[in-house]
Amino acid sequence: MKTSKAGFFILLIVLMTLSSHEESWTQAKGSPPVISFAWAQEKIRQGEDWRIYIAASDPDNDMYRIHCRVDQPGGQIYRPDITAMKKGMEGKLTGYLVLRTMSVQDLSGTNLILTVTIIDRLGNESKTMGFPLSINGEGRKAPPPDLIPAGLEKDLDRRIAYIGIDLMRRDRMGGGD
Repeated sequence: MKTSKAGFFILLIVLMTLSSHEESWTQAKGSPPVISFAWAQEKIRQGEDWRIYIAASDPDNDMYRIHCRVDQPGGQIYRPDITAMKKGMEGKLTGYLVLRTMSVQDLSGTNLILTVTIIDRLGNESKTMGFPLSINGEGRKAPPPDLIPAGLEKDLDRRIAYIGIDLMRRDRMGGGD
């Protein structure tokens, strides 16, 4: 009985210590990046570059990576693409990401969702933004001017990075169910 009481008190002390360390650790993590503007065309022609326009900032100036994932409902499963932040963009990021829609396969009628999250050096994550896309033959467009916040017009025309995901269709791969 004495052993179980001693064990209980030791466990209680360990849990209290871990809990206080966890609180101080989370307080020391800083602020997450904030995406203040995001827009992408929902329909595009195969072979054109799909642009995802984005503006983000981080009060701690430590944005580190852009995490992109493509989900193709009922179709292909893709590995995420993780892009390192370019030097000078750790505090403020404005421009567009590019997903190429060139493929040897016919992607007409393909629907997908791109999710983008920005992660800082301490592991803080921005809110995840989701962008649907239907490859249907519509030409590329820029964001409507009335949606663009003042002062971002010029900077949004700067390429941030290419998303390293090659699109394909599972139903045309010759082995997909």
